Amino acid sequence: MGENSKLEELNMAREVDLDELLLSPRAVFGWLAKVRESAVALEGVNPQLIPDERARINDDGTLTIFVEIPGIITISMEVPRGDWAYRQ
Repeated sequence: MGENSKLEELNMAREVDLDELLLSPRAVFGWLAKVRESAVALEGVNPQLIPDERARINDDGTLTIFVEIPGIITISMEVPRGDWAYRQ
């Protein structure tokens, strides 16, 4: 792997399992409200087809929480720096 590839990897957003992170109450309530808003689109969808939420750590320190139900909907929300942290 060349030096440029290493730098690009360091600057790329990184996807993680949401279970690896802690969220502030504001972020949790915001995410629940976002999912609630999208519930109409999920009516009749087999729950087994809905994957777990994921998170993307963005280069600027923000976090994007998302869940993609292929062919139906993608729900996402940005969480500001300071409203999330790694679990220790």
